[in-house]
Amino acid sequence: SRRIKSHKDVWKKVERLVGKMRYNDAKYKDVFNIFVQPVDEAKHEAPNYYAIIKDPQDLTTIYDRVCTYDHPNPHYASPSEVAQALRTMFMNCMTYNPPGHQLHELAVRAAAVFEEAWAEIEQVWPL
Repeated sequence: SRRIKSHKDVWKKVERLVGKMRYNDAKYKDVFNIFVQPVDEAKHEAPNYYAIIKDPQDLTTIYDRVCTYDHPNPHYASPSEVAQALRTMFMNCMTYNPPGHQLHELAVRAAAVFEEAWAEIEQVWPL
C-alpha cells in the first residue's frame, strides 16, 4: 500500500475526512447529519442529555479542532485522538438512545461508515 510521506499529509487526510462528514459530502449523504451540531436538549427533545453524557462531541467542534493541527498548540496531539473523539460521539448517541431507537441505529451505521473510511487512513500511516 502507498505510504504518506509526511506527518502533514496524514493530517490533511484526517481534515478532509472529517470535513466531508461535517459538510455532508455526497459520499456520506445523510449518514452524519445528526452529528453536525451539539445536542440541544430542548430543540432535539433530549432531556437530561448532558447529565447522562459526560463527554459530548459533535462534528462541527471536532472539525474546528482538527483544523488546528498545524498550529503551535493543536487541540489533538495525534490523528488517533481524532478517531477517539469521533468514536465517543457515536457511542454517546448509542448510550443515550436505546437499541432499536432510530438514532441509535443511525449511530451504528455512521460508526461503521467512519471505521471503513478511517481504515484507509490507517493503511497509509501507522496511527
